Amino acid sequence: FLRFHLACMEHTFSLCNAAVMPGWACLVAAPRWKHTRKVVFGGVCVNAVCYIAMFASTTSEMSFSSLGSLQGIRELFQRADAPLHMAAWLHYLAFDLLVGLLEAEDAVKNGV
Repeated sequence: FLRFHLACMEHTFSLCNAAVMPGWACLVAAPRWKHTRKVVFGGVCVNAVCYIAMFASTTSEMSFSSLGSLQGIRELFQRADAPLHMAAWLHYLAFDLLVGLLEAEDAVKNGV
């Protein structure tokens, strides 16, 4: 398993937050640009790689049964370590950007 020092995690946090900004800028300012999709996927890929590294480095004990209820999720995050919290945030960043891409592509397709 990987282990990350907190300072390294702070840099990773900043990097991953910054990595999605060009994608959001393209979605807002240039959704019809031929490279928008590539820019978005670049930010998603950065977050996905860091997500895998953070998830692999967590020392939190997890059970898939804890994902089946809100209480289970709350308990998981209460006893989780920083890499698991970071993995959850990176998942959010990547997924949110992909949803934004789908919405923008649908709007372009439908002439909105």
